[in-house]
Amino acid sequence: MDFLDAEWVTHIQWPAMVATLAAAFLVGTTSARLRLWGFGIFVVSNVLWVIWGLPEGAWALIVLQAGLFVLNARGAKQNAPEAEKEAESGESVADALEHEVAGDEEADEPTKTPVVAGS
Repeated sequence: MDFLDAEWVTHIQWPAMVATLAAAFLVGTTSARLRLWGFGIFVVSNVLWVIWGLPEGAWALIVLQAGLFVLNARGAKQNAPEAEKEAESGESVADALEHEVAGDEEADEPTKTPVVAGS
């Protein structure tokens, strides 16, 4: 039995889809650490989609995943310095995720500068 011809490969598309959605949510957060996790999960989804696409002969999907892998690696590299700063602040990844899910927007609010008449 060939590894990629096994019937279980057909079921890989579902975890790949879930990983892709979870990663998209995380990459869209305000927390750099959660975004870094999102890029990592995107890489896992890239691998899962390639595993699914090989026996299906889905070459466009495989090429797409290779391109997205490069973009995800670039995003993770660019995001890493900010994630390190957040890690030093002491907030856990779980706390950051809880704030995102709850919709806490304290970090998103711009600093309000008073408007002075005549300036």
